[in-house]
Amino acid sequence: MIKAFIFDMDGVIVNSEPELVKIEIEYMANFGVEITKKDLDEFVGTNSYYMFDKLKKKYNLNKTVNELVDEVRGIYLDHIQLKENVNAINGVIPLIKDLHNKGIKMVVASSSPVSWIEKIIETLEIREYFQELISGDFVKDSKPAPDIFLYALDKLKVKKEEAIVIEDSENGVKAANNAGIKVIGYEGDETSNQNLSHADMVIKDFNELDLDELLK
Repeated sequence: MIKAFIFDMDGVIVNSEPELVKIEIEYMANFGVEITKKDLDEFVGTNSYYMFDKLKKKYNLNKTVNELVDEVRGIYLDHIQLKENVNAINGVIPLIKDLHNKGIKMVVASSSPVSWIEKIIETLEIREYFQELISGDFVKDSKPAPDIFLYALDKLKVKKEEAIVIEDSENGVKAANNAGIKVIGYEGDETSNQNLSHADMVIKDFNELDLDELLK
């Protein structure tokens, strides 16, 4: 019996990917490095430290990983201070409310920093529905390692077979697979290039979900 849902945030709860990619591309241009969205696709679902560790080595960037991460995180945090810059994915808030009404426990488990998670979830006025807001910074290894989802199970006090993960990235789906948790792949417009074939099911609209069937 399913007792808990674990939500990724970027690309699942909020449509943040386009602006974040734009910020990262513009930031890298400051170092004279031209990158594209395609260059960043492999990092979708991972945390900033993982991404900038790889980019620093590849392009020989003249700042520390911590400096790179802090600067980009600061730029995006400024961006989401404006409510109009925080837009929920269609259908996800009704889903969250339905799950809450059915007594299902929920957490957010995102590779984003907790400052982003808190700001976005509070702006969308859905904080009351989540037991925990979990950042990839809380665990040792980034997705696709299972660390963040194992941490979520511990906080939820449920077994892996009692939970479902919703993810939009290949790295996130693999992380759920590695944790042994059933995973729903959400194929949004901005992440349609992600390989979600290892998900237990793939949807393009949250209205496709039959909760009565899922919660059996």
